[in-house]
Amino acid sequence: MKTFVVTVVLILVTAGGALPAFAAGAAEDVEVAPRSFDIISHEVHRRVAMGEAGGDVITPWADDHPRVTEVLWTTMGIHEIHDRLFREATASSTEIDLAYVLNPFVTRRVAAMLQPLNDYIENEPIDAFEENFSEAMLDALSFDGNVYGIPIRAATHAFGWNERIFEERGVSGPPTTPEEFEEYARRLTFTRDDGTQVYGFVNHANFYYTGFNSTARMFGGGLITEDFEVIVDSEGTIKALEMWRRFYEEGIMPPEIPTWAHAEKERAMVEGRAAMAFDVFGRFHDLNAPARGDWGYWRRAQYPLDPDAGLDVAAPNTEFWSLAIPANAADKDASWDYIRHLSSHDSAVAMALNGNGPTRLSVFGESAFQEQTKDWQLLEQLEANARVPLPAFEEASEATELIDEYIERGLLGHMEPADAMRELADELRALSDELW
Repeated sequence: MKTFVVTVVLILVTAGGALPAFAAGAAEDVEVAPRSFDIISHEVHRRVAMGEAGGDVITPWADDHPRVTEVLWTTMGIHEIHDRLFREATASSTEIDLAYVLNPFVTRRVAAMLQPLNDYIENEPIDAFEENFSEAMLDALSFDGNVYGIPIRAATHAFGWNERIFEERGVSGPPTTPEEFEEYARRLTFTRDDGTQVYGFVNHANFYYTGFNSTARMFGGGLITEDFEVIVDSEGTIKALEMWRRFYEEGIMPPEIPTWAHAEKERAMVEGRAAMAFDVFGRFHDLNAPARGDWGYWRRAQYPLDPDAGLDVAAPNTEFWSLAIPANAADKDASWDYIRHLSSHDSAVAMALNGNGPTRLSVFGESAFQEQTKDWQLLEQLEANARVPLPAFEEASEATELIDEYIERGLLGHMEPADAMRELADELRALSDELW
C-alpha cells in the first residue's frame, strides 16, 4: 500500500505568489506523470472526510490511483480559500486539483474560472445523481446551462428552543406560528432569583444569515430571491422587522444585539440566558455537549409559519459548500473521479457520520445516520425546502452591508420599519443591474 500523506497548510500565499504548476497545459487525453493531488479547503472538510465515526474515505481513493503519490490539503479561512482559488485559477497554470467553494462566491465571473461539469456528469455520472442532489443547489451553481460545482456540505438552519427553559416557565414548545413565537418570547423573558437575565430570543449582528431572514421567511418574506428579485420591501419582511423592533424595545432581545458576534450569541445559549434562536441544525447538537455546561437542552424544529403566508412550510436558510475544479487544473479526470467518489452514497454516509451536513438525499435513509441523528426526518424536511439567504452576484458584499445597515435602523428606531425596508429596496436595485 502506498504511503498516504496529509499536509495541513495554515498560511496564505501572498498576492501574486501562485504556485508553479505540474504538467501545466496537459491535455485531457495525455498521460500525466505521478504527482500529488492538491486540495484547498476549510479544515472541517478534511476532518469530516477522514474522521473516526464514519471512517476515512480519502485513503481508499488515493490507493486506487497509482498516479497520486499523496493527497495534500491546504486548509484556511473562508475568504482566504476563495482568494487563493481566484488567484490560482487565473494564472497560466496551477497545481490545485480541487477546491471547496461556498455558494455566495460562485458568481458568473467566478464560474468562468472553473471547469464546466456537464460532460463529466453525462459521461461519468455520479450514481443516482438526479434524484439525490437538490435542484435549488445545482441551480445556484449553474450558468447558461452549465454546472460548475457539486454540493458536498450543507449548513441548513433550524428553529431552536431550549426545553429546560420552556419547562422553567411552563411553556409547551415549540411555537408553530409567528403569533405564538412572539407570545412565547415575552413569557420566556424574565429574571431568575439569582439575578440572571433570560431573553426570549437572541441573534447576532449578521442579521440576514440566521435571525432576520429566518424571521422574514416565517411571514413568507425574505431578502433577495434566487432569480434576483428584491423582496425586502414585501409585507412579510416588513412584518419581521416590526416584530424585531418590538422585541428590542421590550427587552425581549438583549440591548447589545447590534454588537454581538456569533460567539456572544452562543455564549448566551450555552449559559441558559436564551430561550429561542435560529442557527445551523448541527450547531444545536454541539451546544448540548456535556462539556458546554448545564443548559444543553436545545431542541430543533421547523420555522414557525404564518398561516396567511400561503405556504406549506417556511423555507429555512441554507449555505453550502461544493467541489469545483479549476479550469486550468492539470489532471481534471482525476479531479472529477475524486468528486464522484466523495459524492457516492457510501462516502456521503461516512462523512455524515463524521459530522458533515449531508447534501446527498440517500444519506437520510441510512440506518446508521438515523441512529446517530434522532431527528433526521426533521433535517430531511428542512433540506428539502431550504433556500440560500442571498443569491451569488458581484455586489453581494455591498448588498449585505446595506441589508445590515437598514435592519439596524429599523431595529433601533432610527427609521420606521416599513420606511427602512422600502429605502433599502431602492438602494439594492440601484446597486446592481442584476437586481430588480
